[in-house]
Amino acid sequence: MIAGQPVSLQPGSGICKVRRSQGPTVTVTADLLVGADGGASPVRNLAGIPLRRGGPQGTALCAEITTSAPHEQRAFERLASEGPIALLPTAGDRNRWCLVWVRDTTTTQQPGLPIGELQRAFGWRAGRIEQHGPVERFAVSPARVPWPCIGKVLLIGDAAHRLHPVAGQGLNLGMRDLAVLAGMIGAADAAPTITDDLPTRFARQRRADWHATTRFTALLPRLFDKRWPITPLRGVGLLALDLLPAAKRRFARRASGLLPTPSDLERGVPLP
Repeated sequence: MIAGQPVSLQPGSGICKVRRSQGPTVTVTADLLVGADGGASPVRNLAGIPLRRGGPQGTALCAEITTSAPHEQRAFERLASEGPIALLPTAGDRNRWCLVWVRDTTTTQQPGLPIGELQRAFGWRAGRIEQHGPVERFAVSPARVPWPCIGKVLLIGDAAHRLHPVAGQGLNLGMRDLAVLAGMIGAADAAPTITDDLPTRFARQRRADWHATTRFTALLPRLFDKRWPITPLRGVGLLALDLLPAAKRRFARRASGLLPTPSDLERGVPLP
């Protein structure tokens, strides 16, 4: 394991120079270089893989909050007209949550967190929202690469696709990338080297899931946007979903990251 920052790489040969956290720069040669280094991905930039950016989709307000009711290890996602609101339980304090609230950028200029607006938008399922810590703001701007590989370099997770944070689908998609790639590498483990076409085969296998999840996360917030005049149709759709158990289960499986069909690794099947 080498801790450091890549400073140059040659996609065709798999040669990468890494500036170590402590010590001199070293050169690494690999049959496969996987860029799983986040939305700002130095590996993607060094490999020269272009990034297609979508339009801005609001600003995410992130903070720790406390409520009068304990979380009991539950997480909530509310698709409010004021923007999607996620409350995620924290360890160690049963009344403390991590908040992610995506709002229209024009409404996020005021400092701090508008507790009153948040309470009205989220409701009382977690009790009274009592206080909050420092608020961080992040621009929500989905992006993706047209093709995630070049030579021996392959991008997965946020390095390849950055989604709207609604329902945590970016994490689910990245975990599916990892599970599929691990299975492919495990299947090739008996060979002397990883074949050169593995990155391309991976990209082709994952392409449909990437596109479907990107469309899903782009559409979901818009369905509840108060500026989109489809409130009556939305109500009918939600009622139909509630009355059709099969459709409801499929929607829940998609939101939970269980669709498309889980890979062997996700189902607990050991790698070859």
